[in-house]
Amino acid sequence: MESYIKMLDYLNTHELDSSYARIIIYLIKHINNVPKLSITELANECFVSNATVSRFARFFQYENFQSLKKELTLPSQYKPEFNFRMNSKSVDLITDNPKEFLKKYSQAIINSIEDVSENIDIEKVDKILTLINKQKKLFLFGSPSSLNLLQEIQHGFFISGSVIYTGETIADFERLTNYIDSQSFVIVLSSFGNFLSENTKLMNAIINMDCETCFITQHTENLISTSFDHIISVTKRNYIEAGSYPTILFCEYFVRRYFSLFRKK
Repeated sequence: MESYIKMLDYLNTHELDSSYARIIIYLIKHINNVPKLSITELANECFVSNATVSRFARFFQYENFQSLKKELTLPSQYKPEFNFRMNSKSVDLITDNPKEFLKKYSQAIINSIEDVSENIDIEKVDKILTLINKQKKLFLFGSPSSLNLLQEIQHGFFISGSVIYTGETIADFERLTNYIDSQSFVIVLSSFGNFLSENTKLMNAIINMDCETCFITQHTENLISTSFDHIISVTKRNYIEAGSYPTILFCEYFVRRYFSLFRKK
């Protein structure tokens, strides 16, 4: 899905009448017709050549136009619980009684936030922050969908006078592994653990390095996480319906606490 996200990022950062932007806009607006769309039809609709469409596919790391079509149609095939963390009852409720759905959804978020505030081990977090402060190089890994949160953490460490390296794509993270050594501390952030399961090669490489590692998650049943030196489960139970609110709350506390302890005065 990283290539799909990259397409949206391109749309947000380039002229809307550029060739690639026109192709992206057309594909999104006609997503239901993509499986039957030929490269010639797409080229004609976007006023570009077939060669431009082929270059477009390769630019966004698809093997060819067929691979592009296959991935673009995947999100629409997912069940609501994958896209929006909603089961069939929730879908029926928001359809028939949106006010009641909003009330229950809000309460789920409130419950998850209260879990964070009541159950985080402050002493354990402080010990991890102390270890982080002692290391010469800090790295932060997470999924492209968590980019805003990764950058917020990086900004928080910057204000504290510390540099933490992160990236925007898997390629960025793979590049960063070349700089990890025994004096490094690596933080991996994944609300539901998907980043671990989708990037096992990268995670195994980090875990096998001679460095300190910490995994931050709200998914309390992720078995892969046991390979990390430190694990912070921001909630005691899973709150799938609440999304990443618990992780966001904890990370905001995390950088503020680091600032209070170790800021450069």
